Amino acid sequence: VMGAGISKITGAIAELGRANAQSKDAKRKLHQVIQKAGLSKDASSRMIRFALHSASSKRASNLDPAISGLLSSTMAKELVVGQRMRTLSLHPLFNHISLRHSDIFSTLCSAFTPQVYADFEEVFVQGTLSERMYITCSGSWAISGTESSSGSGSEFDGIVWLCEVSLFARVLHTRTLVTRTFADSLTLTCSDLELCIRTSPACIVTIYRYARQLLSLINREDYDMVSLRIAQVAMDTAICRNMPEFPALKTITLSSSVKFSSAFDNLRSRRLKAVEELMQPILPFFPEATYGTGIYAGLEMDSERRRTVCALSSITVLLCDRHDLFTLEQAEHSRITDRQWEELQDVMRWLEPSQDMVHVVLAFLTIRGLSKSKLVLNTLGAYNLSPEEVLLLVVEKKPEIAPCCEMLSDDQKELLRQSIRFHTMFNFAQFLQGENSPFQIHAFQASVAAEGDAALKAYLLQIVGVMCGIRGDENPNCSLFMDAKNATTLITGLEVFRHLGTSSPQAIYWHYIASRAQQLRLPTENAEHFVFARIACLTRGRGAANGEVEAAWRRLNQSEQEALTDLLLSDGITRQNFVLKFLPAFFASAFNNPHVGLHSAFIVLVDMLESMKSSAFGRPRRARSCVVNMQDLASFTDKVRCSSVFLAVAGYLSFLEKASEVTVVVATAHMQRTSQRSWAESPAQEAALLVRRMRRQFAGFDGLRDSVGRSPAGASCSPVAQASVFSLAPFVDTVI
Repeated sequence: VMGAGISKITGAIAELGRANAQSKDAKRKLHQVIQKAGLSKDASSRMIRFALHSASSKRASNLDPAISGLLSSTMAKELVVGQRMRTLSLHPLFNHISLRHSDIFSTLCSAFTPQVYADFEEVFVQGTLSERMYITCSGSWAISGTESSSGSGSEFDGIVWLCEVSLFARVLHTRTLVTRTFADSLTLTCSDLELCIRTSPACIVTIYRYARQLLSLINREDYDMVSLRIAQVAMDTAICRNMPEFPALKTITLSSSVKFSSAFDNLRSRRLKAVEELMQPILPFFPEATYGTGIYAGLEMDSERRRTVCALSSITVLLCDRHDLFTLEQAEHSRITDRQWEELQDVMRWLEPSQDMVHVVLAFLTIRGLSKSKLVLNTLGAYNLSPEEVLLLVVEKKPEIAPCCEMLSDDQKELLRQSIRFHTMFNFAQFLQGENSPFQIHAFQASVAAEGDAALKAYLLQIVGVMCGIRGDENPNCSLFMDAKNATTLITGLEVFRHLGTSSPQAIYWHYIASRAQQLRLPTENAEHFVFARIACLTRGRGAANGEVEAAWRRLNQSEQEALTDLLLSDGITRQNFVLKFLPAFFASAFNNPHVGLHSAFIVLVDMLESMKSSAFGRPRRARSCVVNMQDLASFTDKVRCSSVFLAVAGYLSFLEKASEVTVVVATAHMQRTSQRSWAESPAQEAALLVRRMRRQFAGFDGLRDSVGRSPAGASCSPVAQASVFSLAPFVDTVI
């Protein structure tokens, strides 16, 4: 270890020596020129300091030719984007281009020219022609309305953009800009901007509209400094004008609720042969999904539009009880059976979909995809909001983006808001995968009690539509996703939620897990069986039937089995628990990656839990349930190509707490090892990991010794798991 450290230090010293030698050589040559020119000592010292600053700035902004020659042109552009993204994205126009036109933004980053200025140097002067835009990067600056470089103007540091009007019009400078120290900036001319955007008509239109709005808003006496507020208003207006017009709205007024009622009443009486014909009277009420003219077309989100149409048509076909149309394009071997269809119809009868509910559900399915648009997020300024919170913002603050919601009555809008709030409180897809816990159902029950059953039924019908539209981009006229396998899972989840108001959260949750186990032909006689059943839900049934899950489980020692049993069986109500988001993705990556496997995934999961419990997150908390985001670890598991790199990841995890969620982060240095085929851990890290796992092994031996003579004959679960059997028994044995 010491040898490796000394080697790295020696290499760093050598690199510093080379850089220092280059600086000394440049200073020596410049000093020779200055001496021949006969300049004073102060002038020569200032020139040398500026030359060193200029050389340092150029090294930071430009690659060494020997290195740049090793990169492709695309990689070189990516590097430039990485260097300048933070600076340029502060400007509303460039931020919009980066979100909507990434290829143009890449070219634009390369078009900016870095400039270096000495102290007290005039950058531009009042009354001269404004020829380029400036973005200050470093140094101190002074801007004034006089021609004197020492005039009393305002001083500033950091990133400021100046003279952007010169990109769109021929104007004169209204101010004078002078540097106070050595400084750096980026500049862009009008001709350079034209070259960057000439291949994108959509980008040209946006910039043209932005420029017109900007010129109408700015103070004619000050072209050089445009405030962030004015630039943002100009950008917002340009984006809203970029939103497509909706011709259908000219014929659909607020009295259209009566017309929708008429169309809804006539649905069941229409025995048409094609989904398109069935949807013809319905789609005009949801112009966002119109091909070519709807907002999805304007946002260039055709795949999302097709998923929306699939969700709308699936709900309509379900309401019309048209099994033939629903399964028309499904593969014969996986098609929904007659029995499953009847079960779905039984759920529909329980939901009692009224005209108001159906209108609200279809409106939700129509606007749901808007929360995925970066342009919409940019328009709303909703970068840190969840998709459901974005939808609430659209409904309440930006109804022009979602015209179908304007057709809803006040009661319908309130029902829509209530159902959207349910989506923020409870993730039904996570429930179907066994990803959440009884605590989430407990909290959801309280929300349903406050909001009412009508909002619950609207929420569940929306869930049906969302799941039906998952593969809608492949075929918008038929639900390819809702086949026999996926329908079984959905129907089971909906059936247990029929008892949300009358049963305990534990009964609902574990009855669902038990039902899924029976469908997968797994036993449910003791706690260990329920662990396997929940893992089967988390892995979407993979590895359960062939014994792969049980084989990986048997390879764990008793202490590791107890840790996972406690994780998977604690409910968050009577005992604190961790809800691991992206745990299904983590297990899926482990299954698919031959360098990982399920047994190694179990070990790393136990390592992670021990690390969390030894940190501040393992201490008693007010909330009985702690949500842990494992997305980074799941991504690492998918990419890793060496088993030793994967098994060592627990030593490189950190935990960041934000609001009510803890995020697991894999260290960047270890994430970069995912492509390595072989790797050896540092002795210190390896020893710490081995000690932790040996401690678990010895704890397992102690538990096994203590349990000898006390466990009933034939018992197959650990003492902790055996105790859990009795806590689960009242909920599993009770018929809901």
